[in-house]
Amino acid sequence: HSGNDRYDESTPEEIWRAFVEYKDKDGYYFLQGTAWEVGKDKELAWTYYPPKSFKVLIYNPENETFLVSDVCEKYAFDSYFTAKIDGESISVRRSYKWGLEVASLLARILITIAIEIGIALAFGFRNKKELLVLVIANTITQIILNVILNIINFNSGQRAFVVGYILLEIAVFVIEAVLYTLLMRRLAEKPKPIWRYPLYALVANLSSFGIGLLIARIIPGIF
Repeated sequence: HSGNDRYDESTPEEIWRAFVEYKDKDGYYFLQGTAWEVGKDKELAWTYYPPKSFKVLIYNPENETFLVSDVCEKYAFDSYFTAKIDGESISVRRSYKWGLEVASLLARILITIAIEIGIALAFGFRNKKELLVLVIANTITQIILNVILNIINFNSGQRAFVVGYILLEIAVFVIEAVLYTLLMRRLAEKPKPIWRYPLYALVANLSSFGIGLLIARIIPGIF
């Protein structure tokens, strides 16, 4: 491949030209027509077809010198890196936001369980044993569901996440409908009509799914 000869007027031409003409020992070259001006803590996002392998190149126009990192490899659909300059060298390390992902996972599980308990009460499920079955079943299915969704999102991104979310919610509905019908009806002091259990599972899962999408629009990243 040759360097990028497309000039972006938002970048001073002499700086753009310095990047274009930079010769890397491993054959890497300036892939985009835009150079970013960076500060100490500024975050940059390359969201459109980022390369699988790349180097970070920093140019200082005051003394016309470059700093270049070792080869970096994309490790997830949304890969995060932190670059640190130390004297005349630059190091780049992976910095995936594991804390945020775990917090989002726990928030999704707790919100879903709270929604489905509220709907259970509206359906007349108030017996302690019934509610215990509901909480245990929801906790298990939601942990499995959300762990799988996190893996899908990590490897394949948001679109695959949405498709997986729909398919897995269908599977969760079927599993929960069977469990509620078999266990909650057996433990109830006054068993309800058999159709109410799968109906509750359907309403509860549709509600948690819809509310989850709504929350995701209000607080991006939590779902």
